[in-house]
Amino acid sequence: MRALVGKIYDQLGYTGYSEEAYQERMQREYPPRPKLAVTEDQIRKSEPKNHIEGIWTESRNQYQLGIVEAPTGSGADFVAVVLQASVPLWEVGEIKAEFRNTASPDVFTSTYFIGNKKPVETTFFLDHEVTLHGTVQLPKGPDEMTFVRVWPSVATESGRATSVKSGVSGTGFLLNRNGLIATNWHVVAEAKNIGVAFPGWKDSVSAEVVIKDSANDLPILRMADATKIAATCPELPFQLAPTNTVTLGERVSAIGYPLPSLLGSNPKFSEGVISSKSGLQDDPRTLQITAEVQPGSSGSPLFDSEGNIVGLVSREPPDPANVEEPLP
Repeated sequence: MRALVGKIYDQLGYTGYSEEAYQERMQREYPPRPKLAVTEDQIRKSEPKNHIEGIWTESRNQYQLGIVEAPTGSGADFVAVVLQASVPLWEVGEIKAEFRNTASPDVFTSTYFIGNKKPVETTFFLDHEVTLHGTVQLPKGPDEMTFVRVWPSVATESGRATSVKSGVSGTGFLLNRNGLIATNWHVVAEAKNIGVAFPGWKDSVSAEVVIKDSANDLPILRMADATKIAATCPELPFQLAPTNTVTLGERVSAIGYPLPSLLGSNPKFSEGVISSKSGLQDDPRTLQITAEVQPGSSGSPLFDSEGNIVGLVSREPPDPANVEEPLP
């Protein structure tokens, strides 16, 4: 056997393992990324000028990144520098991603360099200054990339952020033609005035909260004037169905109004599958889906493959700590 292996090696020209040859091949296949000399201590001592700046950790603990202002002439507004990495190909100081501002202070176009250092164009969304996420196209398919803020604290960063949000928008759907609407509680929780508008309407109609379940992030709104519903929606085109009728892997879809100031006022359709029949920490009140959900989609109806509503989309799922025992 040894003689046979030796003969094959001779034919292949194999002379044994060479660390130098290995490193040369790695450098050739995965060329090093540009580096930026910045440390975690330097970032913590700095004064962030934008709410994306700071220290972030990847949800799978593969990377810790420092997001700082981009060097002049780089073509980006911010860059993410590797502070720590469990992936051998990446070194401390290498630039992992580039971010560019958009018309929305919470949306950034990005060139993200995946594990093999190949560039991928995507969009990242900043949620409540706590999480930064976007869909990245990997060789095996799309992957949801999420980073969680480590520093500065949300309260500190909120006071420094330069952008001012004048209002919050979300999505809802009719429960009946008398003007009852379901949405998410976090969409309307701090609202002094609530306005509801449907496609084709030039003006909104005021609404009030008639039922509130803050623990489950669910309110029911009632429109002050539901007469316009008759022309907009002569009959409800859907039915409600129990959530326990869905199956793992079943295709689901949602229709909502994400980022209207950036993406426009027309409804947006997204599709995915049921990836889990329970939420964080096996919370029985929620499902997990792969459909892309952007800011403003909270309150969207979640349809099963038969067109029935089986849930309500939320970007802020209920806190599992609020459940003392499994719900029926």
